[in-house]
Amino acid sequence: MVTLFSGYEDIYPGDRHETDPFTRHFAGSVMEMTFGTLLQHWVTLNASPIWTSATACRRTALLEAGLFPEGRCRRGG
Repeated sequence: MVTLFSGYEDIYPGDRHETDPFTRHFAGSVMEMTFGTLLQHWVTLNASPIWTSATACRRTALLEAGLFPEGRCRRGG
């Protein structure tokens, strides 16, 4: 399965910007990694690298995974 995602930046009143922890750690690098490596970085950084609004994945992968089943997903789009 291939999933693509990008970093994001929160913008607050007073023009304060805050880049997500995953992007800060990798300094905006473009990279390819296995799912296991992605999970390892997620746990190490204690921050989700994926923002659902900035993510693309194959439709078939979502269908095979059961999409976002009611009662099993705490969050998600």
